[in-house]
Amino acid sequence: MERWIAPEKDPSLSIKVRPPKSAKNPAWPLSIREKFEARHPPGTAARTCYALAFWLGSRRGDVAGLEWSALDLHEVELFTGEIVAVEAFTFSQGKGGAEMFIPLVSKLADALRVFNHREGTVLKTAYGTPFSEKSLTNQMAVWCRQAGIPAGYTIHGLRRTFGSYLAECNVQARAIMTAMGHSSMAVTDIYVRDANKKQAMVDIMKTINEREERRDGMKRRGNIRIVS
Repeated sequence: MERWIAPEKDPSLSIKVRPPKSAKNPAWPLSIREKFEARHPPGTAARTCYALAFWLGSRRGDVAGLEWSALDLHEVELFTGEIVAVEAFTFSQGKGGAEMFIPLVSKLADALRVFNHREGTVLKTAYGTPFSEKSLTNQMAVWCRQAGIPAGYTIHGLRRTFGSYLAECNVQARAIMTAMGHSSMAVTDIYVRDANKKQAMVDIMKTINEREERRDGMKRRGNIRIVS
């Protein structure tokens, strides 16, 4: 007669399996970002959408609905005691989402500086009206095709790009969580792990290259004896 392990004593129950990372909405690598920037100059709706999604790390709905009235000058006292004045967007993510305070980085400030009339939504259609979430998704696909970018690169992918960018800048996980409005550290940890993996592999590459350079130099000087 077969003996069964009681479920509560099954050792496999203690194993935590991470769900596979989705292949949808990938982060935009540098080569793709440069192609988009080369095709769509500052002042165009395409470049404005790209800059907002990337440098704010915001979701599609927040990009579409972001208004100029959310941008203002703020006086902030830093942890060092220094007091600085910064331009920042303040808004709530989605419905009942995190309250966001996002200062403008230089690249985003440059993208927005070309606009003289700052009323209504920052991003507008050719008719001067706001984009809906769905229409913005479709329009981003058009803008990417115009830039010769393969299908699959999306606005949400730019949000992922921002998270990866922060992790690769060695920004602390808690700060990344704050910057992106994550409700859990679980999502943030993905960006940190990926960045750590890249940094480790680059360090390995540099170690290999340095060793091979030393080895080649020793060969040229005749310091390596070849045993046949």
